[in-house]
Amino acid sequence: MNNFGIEGYLVMLVGNQAPDQARHTPTPAEQLAWTSNRATYMATALRGLTVAESLHMIRLTQWRWNNEPASRQAA
Repeated sequence: MNNFGIEGYLVMLVGNQAPDQARHTPTPAEQLAWTSNRATYMATALRGLTVAESLHMIRLTQWRWNNEPASRQAA
């Protein structure tokens, strides 16, 4: 995980006056890699919980944040 964030990179690019008008036409290999990554990320997202499922899970009495015992959470 990167704490710098996309905004930090954009600020650096603008500050360094990186050219931004040129259009990039991806090669077939780049397009294939992009399509493959999109499919992987979509499959991962579809395996995730819905908001309703997530709320249900955290409302269970057995739920523990960061594996801490319930007695410590109440403090």
